[in-house]
Amino acid sequence: MEIVTTDKFKKKYGKLNNIIKTKIDNVLRKFMNDPFDVSLLNHGLQGRLKGFRSIKAGIDLRLIFKKEEGYTLVILIDLGKHDDVY
Repeated sequence: MEIVTTDKFKKKYGKLNNIIKTKIDNVLRKFMNDPFDVSLLNHGLQGRLKGFRSIKAGIDLRLIFKKEEGYTLVILIDLGKHDDVY
């Protein structure tokens, strides 16, 4: 699996403290190992985000992504608190 990030994702990630960055990095490693690990709560989105998916990276932290070619390529689109990204 190849993971690429949008400028929006990079900008938000860059503003986070190191503890949160480490949590995200750990979640992404787990995601790369098994995109459907139960703890990630990987699910498709509806409404204006239809076609995108989300995984949980903390109590109130979500990573929004788009998968291509059956998880061969994953594009990280956005991250933030549940109510902010949805």
